[in-house]
Amino acid sequence: MRELEREGGRRRRQMALKVISVEMLCRCPQCRGVNKVVVDWNNPKRYHKCQVCDSLIPLGAYRVIMLNNELSNPIF
Repeated sequence: MRELEREGGRRRRQMALKVISVEMLCRCPQCRGVNKVVVDWNNPKRYHKCQVCDSLIPLGAYRVIMLNNELSNPIF
C-alpha cells in the first residue's frame, strides 16, 4: 500500500487527454484576408487575431476554406 492509501485517501487515476490539432485555412469576414489557424479540436479558443488586419474576431465568424488534421502535410 502506498502512503496515500494508508492515510485513508484514494488513489486517483490520471486521465490522459488526447489533443487533436487541426489546421484551418480561413477567410476573415472584415478584410477578406486569408489566415492559417491551428486549434485544438476539443477545446478551441473563442477568439483569433487576424494576421492581415490585426482585429480580434470570434473563431466561429471565419469562413473555412480548407481543413486539415495532418500537420505533417502543411496546407501551404
